[in-house]
Amino acid sequence: MKTYAVVGLGRFGDAVARELMRPVRGRRPSNEVLAIDINEEHIQTIADHVTRAVQADLRDPEVVQALNVASCDVVLVCIGSDISTSVLVTLNLKEAGAKCVIAKASSEAHRRILERIGADRVIFPEHDVGRRLAHTLSQHSAYDLLDLSDDYAVVRVPIPRSWWGKTLAELNVRAKYDINVLAVQASGSSQLQVSPAPQTPLPEQGGVMSVLTSQEALARLQQL
Repeated sequence: MKTYAVVGLGRFGDAVARELMRPVRGRRPSNEVLAIDINEEHIQTIADHVTRAVQADLRDPEVVQALNVASCDVVLVCIGSDISTSVLVTLNLKEAGAKCVIAKASSEAHRRILERIGADRVIFPEHDVGRRLAHTLSQHSAYDLLDLSDDYAVVRVPIPRSWWGKTLAELNVRAKYDINVLAVQASGSSQLQVSPAPQTPLPEQGGVMSVLTSQEALARLQQL
């Protein structure tokens, strides 16, 4: 069993924490996930979906020590917009002895700073996924984009007709259909919308979307 800490529960951090806890093929979750955020609302939202959720400010080294965050196998710092907080939290974790810190960056400068202070890996989720999807979507024969495991893949699928013009929040796609929508492309458009906001309507005339989903959920989606 691996232990993870996810620090920062915005859309990206929330999705990562939930995926780490997801059972595979009906088995119980094999990971333990500690979710941490300074925002109480974020903690309340995630609390029932992780091993433990704590409202805390890891900019304080004493809080890092008190929660024993550095003992986790992997700590993911999913704070992208507040660069100073991201950097300080990453620094505190490394100074506390964290074995592996994966940090989210929002710019090239942010990436360089994180690497300089000791982050073991730096990721650009929106940039990296968006570039890969845009490249692959330009290949019109593409359907399966990326196999993540035997159970999960990033795939390109037509937007179901019943979803046209509706928002992701209205459809409640993650809870109801067990998928995460990564990008949307309207029919006849060359523009790719990466990480669509929950309140943004899907194209009125349909199109395609790239989703992170399980094989089982994909089969259900294709029946809509």
